[in-house]
Amino acid sequence: MPQRILIGNIISLSSSVFLFWGSITARRERVYLFGIFECTLLFIAQLFFGQGAAAVSLLIAAFRNFLLWLGKYTRSFSALIFILTLILGLLFNTGGALGLLPLIATLTLTVTSYYAKTYVKLKLSLFLNLSLWSIFSILIFDVSSSVINLTSAFLTVVSLLKYRKDEKSKA
Repeated sequence: MPQRILIGNIISLSSSVFLFWGSITARRERVYLFGIFECTLLFIAQLFFGQGAAAVSLLIAAFRNFLLWLGKYTRSFSALIFILTLILGLLFNTGGALGLLPLIATLTLTVTSYYAKTYVKLKLSLFLNLSLWSIFSILIFDVSSSVINLTSAFLTVVSLLKYRKDEKSKA
């Protein structure tokens, strides 16, 4: 395994600490705060993997999380972040068709971060995002991120099924 891939995996693994903290916190603003750190570390990891579109997507996602953390994520910012991600992601895409996966994942989450107001819609959006990032990570040999994302996607489905079950029992 080339040294740059090993370093990228180590950085990706370290970002999982922030994903974990964001997953267990009950405060919405802390989820976004931990997301800032997670995306920033993953941005650095993607530089080692040589994936420009993913790196740009993650840097912009860190900014999106910053706005969400501040409570300033408006419809205008959502549109601006969508456009910036699309243009810069395509411009810096070094992975060809593979490089489109993180763009699609980030663009989807960017839109749904503003529009998806229900628990189910947010969880489905997160599942799609994690699934796309998992496929991408597997294909670029980012073992750390692929394991973390697949585990998170599985836990997202479990929590969604539990929520559905609890909702049915209330009815």
